[in-house]
Amino acid sequence: MSRKVLGIDIRKESVSAVLVKTSLRENRIDAHAHIPLPEAAEDDNNFKTALNMLCNEIDPSGCDCVVSISADHFSYRILQVPFKDSKKIRMVLPFELEPMVPYPIDDLIIDFIDLESGGQSDHSEVLAVAVPSTELAPYIESLAEL
Repeated sequence: MSRKVLGIDIRKESVSAVLVKTSLRENRIDAHAHIPLPEAAEDDNNFKTALNMLCNEIDPSGCDCVVSISADHFSYRILQVPFKDSKKIRMVLPFELEPMVPYPIDDLIIDFIDLESGGQSDHSEVLAVAVPSTELAPYIESLAEL
């Protein structure tokens, strides 16, 4: 069974996309596009306009979508927590990160990945990522409208 994956790369100066069709036999690039943004690209309307232009060139319907954005406002920390359960890890991360990040903890979107999958120890080493929700919200809102 084939699958379509749309990769979108969002930068200050441009928005690029590639549509890859995968099957058991091959991976094939079906389409690609690159939309330069004006110098004053901080405006959300410029980004929305660029996304609409991309959608005119590449049909996003039925695609899995992967988006990359600048990591300028992200904070990364490697932490050890005394348990393996992901629900417990998710509950304690705000408390663990609060003294380490330069933003109010309530204003952050926090996620993590376990760096020690399948180990026998009773603790986990995780890579925690935090970003202010105000930095991520415009991207999420614009992409949800597609």
